[in-house]
Amino acid sequence: MFRFRVGFKSEAYFNVRRLSTVTHPIIGLIILLTLGLSISIPLEIARRKRIRPYLDRACNGASWKQRFPSASKSEIRDFLGLFVRAFAFSRKRQLAFSPDDKIMEIYRALYPPGSLVDSLELESFARDFKKTYGIDVLGFWRDDVTLGELFARGTKVAS
Repeated sequence: MFRFRVGFKSEAYFNVRRLSTVTHPIIGLIILLTLGLSISIPLEIARRKRIRPYLDRACNGASWKQRFPSASKSEIRDFLGLFVRAFAFSRKRQLAFSPDDKIMEIYRALYPPGSLVDSLELESFARDFKKTYGIDVLGFWRDDVTLGELFARGTKVAS
């Protein structure tokens, strides 16, 4: 805060505040928010474009039943629910995923090479899979492992 003397003989002081991000944190907040949105919105649009081929599909329930005829619909839905929860997809879109979808391809659609951070989707999925089915996926994980392979191992259903 600065004080300026007014007049020659007057002892009256006026307080003048400098406009800066230090004394006015709201301006700094607005600048940071604008900067953050200008970076995050284009990144989110690009991410949605990359994952759209998976989520815009029609229901793949028939392909799951064809591949695993002895599995019940609820077993298939429970497994896919586990997957979409770990990857934070809408539960309404769980049957958009096919038994032939490779988990790492879906992950790379969300986080292409060079991405700095993720939301620990793979770790969450592995933890929940072990909790649900009692099997550690790290023992047989490959980059080309599919949802169908994991479903078969988890539910012990032959394809």
